[in-house]
Amino acid sequence: MQKILKHRIKTHHLSSKEIENLKSEYYAGVNTKELTLKYKIDISPNNLVNTFPLVKTVSEQCKYCKIAMYFISPTKTNKNRKEYICITCHHKESTLGCRCKKCLYQKAIEKEDVQKKKSLNNKKNRDTVLSLREYPNAPLLSMLSIKERLYLGALSRVHLFHDVLLIDMNNNNSQNYAPTAEYRDKIFIELLDKHIIIPYKIRKNESSEILKKYVQGELYDICISDIEKDKRELVTELMYPVNSNLSYLNQDMLRLQEEIQVNEAVEYMMLIIQKFDFYTFNAEEKYRILFSQILKGYSLGQLFNFIYTAIRNQAAYSKQRCQQGYIPIANYVYKSISNRYDRAKNLGWNITSYNRIYEAEETELSKLINSVLQQK
Repeated sequence: MQKILKHRIKTHHLSSKEIENLKSEYYAGVNTKELTLKYKIDISPNNLVNTFPLVKTVSEQCKYCKIAMYFISPTKTNKNRKEYICITCHHKESTLGCRCKKCLYQKAIEKEDVQKKKSLNNKKNRDTVLSLREYPNAPLLSMLSIKERLYLGALSRVHLFHDVLLIDMNNNNSQNYAPTAEYRDKIFIELLDKHIIIPYKIRKNESSEILKKYVQGELYDICISDIEKDKRELVTELMYPVNSNLSYLNQDMLRLQEEIQVNEAVEYMMLIIQKFDFYTFNAEEKYRILFSQILKGYSLGQLFNFIYTAIRNQAAYSKQRCQQGYIPIANYVYKSISNRYDRAKNLGWNITSYNRIYEAEETELSKLINSVLQQK
């Protein structure tokens, strides 16, 4: 309001007749600089129109104060534009909108109402999708083995679409739930074979638009049930288990931890092989047996040391001897790790623990089992 009124006083020295003449000349196209000089108005030519007095109207009423509004003179380039202002509450009627306090408050209320309606509609859509996916014969959560629970929990941490509780296997984070592609395939196939997850198909009585609004891709449903808990509570318990729900922890948990770490070691080995520009190879079962044996006496970080040192030494040896052609790196690495492990165990060597590398960060399955074991 101050911006609108601050220049009006600069024409107070003019009579009503002079103001009418000024406005007529202005809209007739007379040079504005000449007009400021002629009428002795101390203002820049571009702001001359802002000195024209507001004109009280009877046709426009303020929707808040219910009193007559004032007409604001437009610029000569927009002479057909109609703008009115209330000098009491500063509300403006304009094609450009209004930012008075009452209008801003009203817009905030309307925006909140829209958000509430949108939220209610989303909840209604989600509830509709969930209510159509009941499996009376689904196993109880307590019936799943430790391995199945942790497999499903890790998969859910990465692939669960939370709004509708469906597993979407087409997202780009598949490598984050377990180490190595082979191990991830094993987990997925095991859950699928045991019908713990099943391929999801939109039913005839289910609106495809509801699902398409949330997910697109290869969808799977989680088939677990509970008498007292709803599905969201069950999935949350899988993803973030607490000690009270895992009172049956036993050697199965430690064996699963070893299985995960063996696969993490295989993944680490293959990445280090690539870093030293060796030919990649399939890690045979003998590697998994060896790594499992080493983990009985050393940590995963120390196993990383055995692996890295073997590959680094082989890289230096190969360059020194200038070997040509294919290098049977798989045999060399296995033998080197095995021999160094035997010497370290027999001679009591102090093996430094190596950190993970960026490309082989800790997966959700590893984080999940470690968090559970720490609760024991």
